[in-house]
Amino acid sequence: MKKYIIIFIISFMSVLLSACKNIYQYEEGKVNIVATTTMLGDLSKQIGGDKVAVTTLMGIGIDPHTYSPKASDTNALIKSDFIVYAGLHLEGKIADVLDQLSEEKAALNAGNALILNEVKLLFDNEGNLDPHIWFNVENWIVVAESLIEKLSLYDSQNKDYYTTRGENYIKQLRDLHEWIIIKTSEIDEEKRILITAHDAFQYFADAYGFQVEAIQGISTSSEASIANINDLVNLVIDRQVKSIFIESSVPQKTIDSVISSAKSRNYTLEIGGELYSDSLGDGIDSQYIQAFKNNVNKIVDGLK
Repeated sequence: MKKYIIIFIISFMSVLLSACKNIYQYEEGKVNIVATTTMLGDLSKQIGGDKVAVTTLMGIGIDPHTYSPKASDTNALIKSDFIVYAGLHLEGKIADVLDQLSEEKAALNAGNALILNEVKLLFDNEGNLDPHIWFNVENWIVVAESLIEKLSLYDSQNKDYYTTRGENYIKQLRDLHEWIIIKTSEIDEEKRILITAHDAFQYFADAYGFQVEAIQGISTSSEASIANINDLVNLVIDRQVKSIFIESSVPQKTIDSVISSAKSRNYTLEIGGELYSDSLGDGIDSQYIQAFKNNVNKIVDGLK
């Protein structure tokens, strides 16, 4: 009996300790920002520097389209000083909470920031807004400018600090935009066909001159049909596409289906690399600029 009691206590303590690790920690003396995605978390850190404490709800490799919020997420959002989120239905299951809280406290809705600045948003074939705005660097510059403005209003005593950091970061973003244009010019125009698991790269295609085809729609919650796969294989063979790309936040099974289907028709299609789509990576790739460069290098190497 004692043995089972001890086992129960150990198990209970393990669960308790695990839960404690996930408890949101508010840092006094800083602007406590809760960002939904890794992209927005990085942007908040780049501009906020040591004046902010940033918590990112959706970690590395997490798909925001299908993310199920936890009680600790709501707790963090309520206790935070400032919320940064993408909007445009990217955070589908937590969108209503984010919209409600953004009316009650300081917040940046990146989608609204673009709309207010009259930036052209993209739609899919069914008329749904495409939320993957960060794949056009010029869009990200607008979001950065909006965050600088809102953060400076909230924490006005550090306005100069945010402005200086923000301007320096925006310069880096402009350099990134120019680098992408030069780097992608290494690919002949007829070979600029980017095939991915889900439709996350239309902003990239629109900004940098690519044709993008995907197995799933703009949300990974959509289903890939046999017809989708067959149509894609037809395109691959007709256009002699050699590489297809997986995504770090999307299961590989649909990509494998396309490769297998092409193989059944005696056509070899290879994986050109793993791209960051709805999440950044770890290490140096936890920064938006580096992750984007990593993507572009893989795309150029895979298609050139």
